[in-house]
Amino acid sequence: MTALHSTRINNVCGVLVSYNPDPIELKNNITVILNQVDQLIVVDNGSNSDIQEQLANLANSNITLLDLGENTGVANAYNVGINKALALGFDYALLLDQDSLPEKNMVSHLLSVLTNDVTKKSVVAGPVYKRESDPTGSFFVDVQPNKVRRIYPEDTSEPKIECSMLISSGSLLRLSLWQQVGEYREDLFIDHVDTEWCFRAVAKGFHLYGVPKALLLHTLGENSVRMWLFRWRQIPIHDPIRNYYTVRNSLRLYKMEHVASVWVKHDVIRLIMLMLFSITLCDKKIKRLKMIVMGSYDGILEKTALPWGKKNMAKEL
Repeated sequence: MTALHSTRINNVCGVLVSYNPDPIELKNNITVILNQVDQLIVVDNGSNSDIQEQLANLANSNITLLDLGENTGVANAYNVGINKALALGFDYALLLDQDSLPEKNMVSHLLSVLTNDVTKKSVVAGPVYKRESDPTGSFFVDVQPNKVRRIYPEDTSEPKIECSMLISSGSLLRLSLWQQVGEYREDLFIDHVDTEWCFRAVAKGFHLYGVPKALLLHTLGENSVRMWLFRWRQIPIHDPIRNYYTVRNSLRLYKMEHVASVWVKHDVIRLIMLMLFSITLCDKKIKRLKMIVMGSYDGILEKTALPWGKKNMAKEL
């Protein structure tokens, strides 16, 4: 992936979560990211010793490395990084996965939306996602009382689009309001961490905005395929363990009071189709089925403890 450099933004701290990244790609990404933020906090979620050594070599006055020692999940890693940014006195935090790369002026476009909001209730602004395998880009989701609406950036000339959820990577947070919403739920570990938090923010009266001019190159899943599920979708193909988290966390979200019921009705269909796709067209079908069954059981009973234990986490992910 490549992106153009842009002017550094004042008072924005990047928070990048890493887990066994490609060191060359990560170093290149960090070079680009540092052109759009004042400081970068890299929160490493228990990468192997070789990666940790290479990450340590990257640390300097503009890069802070926080080594968590084990895979604690993306939610906890983001919380650790954000709280560090708050301790350093930053007003805004840009969340990033290790394979996310801002295009030119992405942060300035996001920051403009937050700083120009007269209501002072805008808690987060997010970009349009572009993937090399899917150049059409993403859309924003607006959950209304009786329907779920998709808003495509190319269909509007508005500088911002109020929406109901944003993917965490690429999101720019106003930290004073983030504290009022609360931390990401660490018990969700990875899937739907951002979905739950966004619904919580909306329920508390805060605003979320998608910004059509802000672009992020982002990878979802180890691979992806394009197929028809009521519309053409680019379906990410993750390791089988993600089937467990997807099912478990979806079932848990469906029971939460602040999660919109109209969204639940739509997502149930998506979840069923996605799991059927996983066990019929993906590899490791038996393991995926096992993960789906375990996730369903734990989701219904609202279990949060990992059935294989923390010590075996690295083997599963």
